[in-house]
Amino acid sequence: MIKDQELLTAILERAKWHDVDKLVMYMALDQRLSQEHHVQMQPHHLECMQEKSEIDLLETVIDYECSPYTKPDKPLNAYDFLNKLISMNLVETTTANRLLEIMHTLGIDRSYSVTEDQDGMAYANSLTDITEEMILQETEGYTDPALEEWISAQLKKHH
Repeated sequence: MIKDQELLTAILERAKWHDVDKLVMYMALDQRLSQEHHVQMQPHHLECMQEKSEIDLLETVIDYECSPYTKPDKPLNAYDFLNKLISMNLVETTTANRLLEIMHTLGIDRSYSVTEDQDGMAYANSLTDITEEMILQETEGYTDPALEEWISAQLKKHH
């Protein structure tokens, strides 16, 4: 969807870190508290009071668009979810317009079901048996060796 190579590189780098804070918090806090803290502190969530850059909002759109692939309880694509937020007065008009502009640029400014994306759904469905070891392996490249050892020790301690 992202045609601009510089922007694509930037968003792929952000994707590496997108929810890593939650993974670390899960070791100390329950899932609900970890999620609440994440939403309040990460500017790709509209609930976060930090000012939003265009790349923050692009990450918001991508987060919304990906949600139906991994969360059966959230079946709406980004466009439909934003319209739901608008109808419930949960997003400011200026922010909604900025998000719609991003969706237009990406070519996803319309209603559709992600279930139409058979390849994407097949891939998402293949990821049902994620283990903590797989998460640790995935995050290895993002941490320094000392933090990596600590995370590994915490995972072993809790299981």
